[in-house]
Amino acid sequence: MLTITISILILLLVSTISKAQPPPPEWQKDINDNNLLYSNRQTFTEGLLPPIGNGFISGDGGVLLKDGCFKPSGLADDPYWYFSGCGRVNIAGVFNNGEGTNDIIPHRASIPNPHSIYIKNANINLGTALDIKHNFFYNKSTVTCLNDKTLKVNVTLTQYMHRLYHQLQVLQFEMDDTHINDNNNINCQIELQPVQYETYEYDFIVNNSISSTTAKHLTVKLMEEPPANSTMKPVLPTAIAQVFDQVPTVITLSNNNNNNNDNNNNNNVNTFLAVYKTTIEKTKDVLDTNKILEKAKKELEFFSTIPSDKLKEQHIDAWDKMFQSGIDIQGNATVAKTVNSSLSYILSAIREDQPFGLSPGGLARGDYNG
Repeated sequence: MLTITISILILLLVSTISKAQPPPPEWQKDINDNNLLYSNRQTFTEGLLPPIGNGFISGDGGVLLKDGCFKPSGLADDPYWYFSGCGRVNIAGVFNNGEGTNDIIPHRASIPNPHSIYIKNANINLGTALDIKHNFFYNKSTVTCLNDKTLKVNVTLTQYMHRLYHQLQVLQFEMDDTHINDNNNINCQIELQPVQYETYEYDFIVNNSISSTTAKHLTVKLMEEPPANSTMKPVLPTAIAQVFDQVPTVITLSNNNNNNNDNNNNNNVNTFLAVYKTTIEKTKDVLDTNKILEKAKKELEFFSTIPSDKLKEQHIDAWDKMFQSGIDIQGNATVAKTVNSSLSYILSAIREDQPFGLSPGGLARGDYNG
């Protein structure tokens, strides 16, 4: 019950609509079909962000631009800000038993999200949306190009956790087709601003001897201990590898796609990937702490060979298979959105090939909560 309640709260907050700004036309059909939750909020300075996940990794779509992730109650010593989830990625089965600032509260050991980024030179927000059928987060905006102040283009930022490849996180920037078909040669520089809410050292010991800016080898600070009279053996600390593409502060989107052989970056689309591996995930390969980082690097190289449109197509197909037995509700859009968003939230927190236990708060939230 708590999972459903949380999903309703989060997703209905995102779907608040005012009459001032209509949604982008290409979103309207999915909104009418109750598959897309839309908001025209100009900024996110407080409240909850919509979670995106694939049952193994989960994080929030978008960023909060002020301190809403830090102290939602306004109290300097409030320990529960950490559990809001923004700016971090949670991994199934990875917990920290009370180390860090919240030394008496066991919680999910969360990793800084390399895709917590917003477009700095966006001057008009055209809409933010959560695709509850395919678990995409969208933010569409009009951008004044950094290299030409007279030029404005529409850019969509897309985030998702790949449903087919459980270890893969995807971030994409795409310029509208209306600009691609333009006869003029458009080259628009987009300025990006990363947002990091917490350090790796909050929950993890960083192996600095083999880690780098874009490749982290981490060990959870403190695992759960068996009860005093239990015959269970203590669990070895979980090791995690996070490897990701470095997102530059400036990217260029163009309507000229000639002579581009980069699978993940057509001129009008820039795609950035991140891979997560753990020593406790279910896999055919034995992942020990000494090999996990190299394994993650090789997988990032492999995923980089797959065209970005193919990655998206595979993700959509995997979600479509799960929603074949969905719930169809006619006559009440609010009820339909509530039920479908709750189902989407639950499915985004579980998967058959990674059968980890799930707290009532779901994979997206940071605490045990039950």
